[in-house]
Amino acid sequence: MAVAAIRALGQIRYPEAVPPLIEILGQASPDTARAAAGTLGERGAREAIPALVRCLEEMPDCPYHDVGDALWKLNSGRAADAWIAGVRKGPWWYPRAACAEALGKTRSERGIPP
Repeated sequence: MAVAAIRALGQIRYPEAVPPLIEILGQASPDTARAAAGTLGERGAREAIPALVRCLEEMPDCPYHDVGDALWKLNSGRAADAWIAGVRKGPWWYPRAACAEALGKTRSERGIPP
């Protein structure tokens, strides 16, 4: 239910929807953080970059791939950091593979060692 509500907030282009989405990142489960990150990235909410970076650095079960995608869409240089963390700390092979694929598509040399 929460994920559907988050996605609905992203679909309406009401500017006041962005602050609650940013707040969700700081207190979210991995599923709701994933939805919030994706929604913020799709909306182009550059004000969300600090919250996405905090999610990357502080959330034990960070959805690295989704946070990286959002940061990439927001033109943040921290996207590669998210994907590298996902390759190293992802909970199982599929999210690690998604992060590795994203790094490969960016052609970032920072992704070669991980």
